[in-house]
Amino acid sequence: MQYTLLKNGLIVQPHRVLKGDLLIGNSRIMQIGAHLSDPNPETKIVDIQGKYILPGLIHYRSPFLKIQENAQFSAIYIALSHGGTFLMDVLKISKTTGFKESIEEARMTSQPIITDFSLHLDASSANKLSDKALNHCFIKEGATSFTLKWKHIHQLIEGKMKHLLNFIASNQLLLICESGTIKDSSLIGHPKFFASYLKQLSQAIEILRGEGTQVLITDIVSKEELDLIFGDYTSFNDNIYAAINLADTSIQIPEALTKEQLLTFGTHPNILLDPPILQSPSKGHQFIENKTMYSFLQNIVGGKAVTQKSLITLCNMYATRPAKLLGAYPQKGTLEPGADADLIIWSPVKSSSGLKPGANTSLLRTDIKGIITNGRFITEDDLIISDQLNGRYIYRNQTFEGPAPLITR
Repeated sequence: MQYTLLKNGLIVQPHRVLKGDLLIGNSRIMQIGAHLSDPNPETKIVDIQGKYILPGLIHYRSPFLKIQENAQFSAIYIALSHGGTFLMDVLKISKTTGFKESIEEARMTSQPIITDFSLHLDASSANKLSDKALNHCFIKEGATSFTLKWKHIHQLIEGKMKHLLNFIASNQLLLICESGTIKDSSLIGHPKFFASYLKQLSQAIEILRGEGTQVLITDIVSKEELDLIFGDYTSFNDNIYAAINLADTSIQIPEALTKEQLLTFGTHPNILLDPPILQSPSKGHQFIENKTMYSFLQNIVGGKAVTQKSLITLCNMYATRPAKLLGAYPQKGTLEPGADADLIIWSPVKSSSGLKPGANTSLLRTDIKGIITNGRFITEDDLIISDQLNGRYIYRNQTFEGPAPLITR
């Protein structure tokens, strides 16, 4: 067994921050504690020097099925630069290929080139499948959830997806409703257009709550939307979840959320953080200039003093709660013995001074000092070849075993 021992870190867990060491054996976290000893002479020891150790980012909207020709521009590498260690994409079932072949082809194509991954099914195409086919997709093939783009929300409101909603509810699966496309409209800042969208949102929530379908509504950027979804914010066992983010500053959204409000609302157990948008370099650039950019973590904390409370909230929003909703917890989304060794070594930046423009091939953003995915330590200077990542397909609610016993000297 190959061991890696991270020394002197600040380890952020769902309910506390521990100062100490973290031992990894192959791809699992083995031990967490103060002054851990290395199990054998071949153990790789890394002194973290007081930096934070955070759970890896669960990026449930990473378009790795559409890999661009230049791997540097791929969403996979941009997700990695933010600390993404578990990626998910949406599979649309082909009318000609069939659901079994579509899923198998997607899994086999993706496996050699990314970190651990899983699949959502496109709800509009899956809505045509029988119960037998749906059971095959989710039980045998392990797909984790359905996604519905906002342009198809009328099908849900008009009762055309009742069969699929019942299937999701009865099997305790997840529907993800993406409201991002309507926020991209230049009309969203107009009061009448925004009011029309809110009416649709209210109708959809009423139906989903009535069906008992577990749903995550993404791209929520205003307090008005949150108030509509959660009311007085006292219902903690509801089937409705929201992923929040900051609105485009060029568009006047009523009561747009601020950075401070993201973490304030993030204390609610049904509120997640949208994963960062995976933007390719601007046209004409040959490299992803990661050293001149901050990760989503730094963009949220905004250069202010980082508190343990705010970090716990942030990690719950981007890792722990998504892992639970997507059926990957406790294998993913937490730093506990037995969990997968997917983590971020993070050093918050106090100001933007010192960032120098210029092409470079650094894999990681400037505030991320290293990531571990599947037990493999990756530093900012590593050159990653895609087929070295050895991604595994993660099933929803798969049987999860704890770590193997330590093999000491």
